[in-house]
Amino acid sequence: MVVDRPTLIETYHKGMTLAQIKRIFNHNQARYMAYMKKMRQPKDRKGTALFNAFILDCQKSVNSNHVATYASHGDLT
Repeated sequence: MVVDRPTLIETYHKGMTLAQIKRIFNHNQARYMAYMKKMRQPKDRKGTALFNAFILDCQKSVNSNHVATYASHGDLT
């Protein structure tokens, strides 16, 4: 993975913690490895693409609503 520091710092400033980033990476690691095997690009481009996919997963995590599905249904009174 080719890390782009400004993008990583920007993700941190948007509210991501190291623990969350580790969890996201560990959760998607198998998908990232499969993605690397499928790509037919030079190694540096593969690393950049992998980092971009990782950042998209981080942004998705930040933007998602963390309310459990069962909590949003039911009596609100």
